Amino acid sequence: MVESAARQVRRHARQELTARIVTEARRQLATEGAAGLSLRAVARELGMVSSAVYRYVASRDELLTLMIIEAYDAIGAAAERAEARVPREDLPGRSRAVCLAVRRWALAHPHEYALIFGSPVPGYRAPQDTITPATRVPALLIGILHDLAGSGPLAPAVTRPLDPATRRAIGPVRASVPEQVPDELLVRGLIAWTHLLGAVSMELFGHWNNVIAEPAGQREAFFEAAIGRVAALVMLGSGASAEGAVAGRKPSWRARRRSSSETACHCSRTRPCACSIEALLKPSANTACSKCLEPSASTLATAAAKWSPTFEPSTRSMRTVSPRGTKASRTSFTLSVFGSTSARLRRTSSSSRLRG
Repeated sequence: MVESAARQVRRHARQELTARIVTEARRQLATEGAAGLSLRAVARELGMVSSAVYRYVASRDELLTLMIIEAYDAIGAAAERAEARVPREDLPGRSRAVCLAVRRWALAHPHEYALIFGSPVPGYRAPQDTITPATRVPALLIGILHDLAGSGPLAPAVTRPLDPATRRAIGPVRASVPEQVPDELLVRGLIAWTHLLGAVSMELFGHWNNVIAEPAGQREAFFEAAIGRVAALVMLGSGASAEGAVAGRKPSWRARRRSSSETACHCSRTRPCACSIEALLKPSANTACSKCLEPSASTLATAAAKWSPTFEPSTRSMRTVSPRGTKASRTSFTLSVFGSTSARLRRTSSSSRLRG
């Protein structure tokens, strides 16, 4: 029992000192870079002789491995926490949560991000120990692809065979992805993952300077727009909504009518009608109608507010006029759609029809 207690004390002391070594190495990473990392310098800052440090960390490469594993685990945990907060059926929302978590972690830990996704450290070869931590974020995205493949029938564009060269190229990752995920969908997922890291790296390493406005909110808005469009490429032709992937927002009535028969109205109007708006508000409702009426202004405004968080009615765009003494009214409002300039809906009808 005494021996066991002593061993436990030694183990805790070793863990504590190793953590101090890694913390100091992380500080030096920020000032000297990974290539300039030195165990002797770490020992000097900790007030230890270099030979004592080598009892805990055998080499510079082993120290780098500890830091790399720690960084992969940290970014993976951040992405997992964010993704877990989103309902399982909200596939665009889960994808958006993962991407935003990766970006925010990278901005908060730029040197650790550069260590795992930046330039390779000269002379360092990552051991097998780093593989499992490195797959935590990709595993989340693969899980979303798997759920996407099982969310409903996939369009031919997603299930079509790849050309032989591309099929051979994705061979290594194909072996690790569930067979339910078609090759084409896997390729789209790889494109999304590549774009995510590229967008984060562009911002983190200063390549957005004088390109994207610097205030944090504006850069995050652009980042959301970018990842949303890439997610839309992944979702296109699948059971999930493509436009819904854009910045995690739900699709507009126009996109829903264009891309899905679920909300198409049998009257084939070019403008939104009452039954198509009702289908947007209640997607499970039967959209077939025998008497199709144009929606009232309040119904359109309700749908706009529900399906586009950026909808902001203004007093200039909402107006009522009575030409030549009649009771005709004209209602106009702007439905802002993320990623486009705007979609303006105008409607002219008599006051009796506005009551619908």
